[in-house]
Amino acid sequence: MNWMLGVVVLVVACVTCASLGLTAGINLNPVSTVKYVWDWNAAGSWVSGIGTFLAVIVTLWQVRRQQERERPKLTIQQHFESKTYTLILVSTGLVPATVFGASLSYDDDKTHLDLAHHLSEDSKLPRRLDRGDAVTILELKNVSFSMLGRSIIRPALNELEAQGVKSAVYGEGINQSYFDRLNACAAREAKLIVKTAHNAEEFAFSKEAFQALLKYAIDDEYKLAQEKCESWKADARELLGMLEDARKRSIVTISEAE
Repeated sequence: MNWMLGVVVLVVACVTCASLGLTAGINLNPVSTVKYVWDWNAAGSWVSGIGTFLAVIVTLWQVRRQQERERPKLTIQQHFESKTYTLILVSTGLVPATVFGASLSYDDDKTHLDLAHHLSEDSKLPRRLDRGDAVTILELKNVSFSMLGRSIIRPALNELEAQGVKSAVYGEGINQSYFDRLNACAAREAKLIVKTAHNAEEFAFSKEAFQALLKYAIDDEYKLAQEKCESWKADARELLGMLEDARKRSIVTISEAE
């Protein structure tokens, strides 16, 4: 409001100074200038019109501000440490906020993960939050932390599988390019989208927590690839053993025949 009063004062001062300067210049130099004397009645009309225009602007601004005050407002609190993550929603607006759901947006907004299956046991939605009320949306620890990480990385795994890219190749071992592409996903950022009765609000999801979620999921995938390689090696050793036994039996049979 102070800045608008400053604009009004500045406009009035500029108009007044311009009028006084024009009047003084014409009267002091009547020969070299066109004879024109400022009509102060017209100046009053101009000032009145400007005042009316600014009054309309102030009214619209007050209406907009009142609408903003009457909208529900939410803030989030995030706590992350190792394999523990907590996400809390807090209502800070003057009017209650009704929360219907939450989702995670990532991969440059190409992928949206509904968090319905990962919500805290206490966060039954929809939920009405009055001013100052809070609800714990996510409370992840150990197994639940890993489960969310697997859910986040699942679209990338499906895309690699559709392209025929495997985490491990028989006879070659672990496919490093496979994991390079997964690690590239961990470098991206994520947003939390909270659906309310009025709109959908976006919040920055903890980058450290998002990277940790993907890291644990990628590590699990790497362990599965290692187990697959070890299984192939065990099968190869078993096959070699069977071939060796068959070779020895063949030698014994030949010897007995002789």
